[in-house]
Amino acid sequence: MADFDLKNFSFSLEDGTFNFGEEPTTMDEVGNDPGIFLPNTEGRTEFLPPDPDRVPQMPAVDQATPEYAARPAEERIRELFNNMNPHRRVLYGVLRALREPVGNDQVGSVIDALRAHKFSVYSTSNICTMLETAGAVRRVLEDGTPYEDFKPEPKIVVEDGVECWQAVPAPMPYWQITEAGQAQLDSYHPIEKLEATFAEEAEYLTLYKRVLTLCTADEGVSMKQMSAAVDSDPLVATEPRNYFVQHFVEALERGEAVAWNGKAWKITEVGRQALAENLADVVDSYVVPTGAQPAQTESDGVNW
Repeated sequence: MADFDLKNFSFSLEDGTFNFGEEPTTMDEVGNDPGIFLPNTEGRTEFLPPDPDRVPQMPAVDQATPEYAARPAEERIRELFNNMNPHRRVLYGVLRALREPVGNDQVGSVIDALRAHKFSVYSTSNICTMLETAGAVRRVLEDGTPYEDFKPEPKIVVEDGVECWQAVPAPMPYWQITEAGQAQLDSYHPIEKLEATFAEEAEYLTLYKRVLTLCTADEGVSMKQMSAAVDSDPLVATEPRNYFVQHFVEALERGEAVAWNGKAWKITEVGRQALAENLADVVDSYVVPTGAQPAQTESDGVNW
């Protein structure tokens, strides 16, 4: 950091205050030194607490009431997926995995694999219960018949010459998608979400294509490498800056075009489809550097 230059500050102790100047100041407005930051909050909003009026309010849903159970399954499922929007990818992954019956002893590993690199406060049991109560999945026997249709018949055993009734243990439940759950799955087309994003941000298509292209590397790509390729591009680097690379990665992840594998970001089949169809005609002159370490940029260090 450069030497601290006090001429940029205004001291006034007459009213017991310490002023940093009258105008809002960004990090790079003082002598072109990005190491100086004047924390003047006048006219600025990024230092203020969130406005509760602008935070989306999710209605409370009590799944244990008779009124909830009486609603159509399709409506309940739509509501669940809307309220669980950050976990939609996991929920849809569960529905895909349960198109065939999956044993109760295996469903946990299926769900854990889907959310291996995405933190969630919901347990495997929570997810299964919410989907079952909404009507998206159900418990069945191994052959797919409803679990509640199982009628155990006790068998007779002989103990010390005396015939006794012996209870038959209940079979292990399996989980399977319902017709209403399948309808929800059939209505979900991630590529359409991407197409809507591309239409809304058509001026940034070259950057979307650049991020997807970087993610095609066999070993994947780090956020730092994508940051070096995107954050200095004139499309976003011009002040006032609108976006950093995380904006594009987040939009692509919501559309299931890229995924984090625990070590790097990699393209998915949806992403490959977007490259081949939606972004095929987009021209990007960026050349991926070889053998060079990406430079440090402003967005490095953000935990994604």
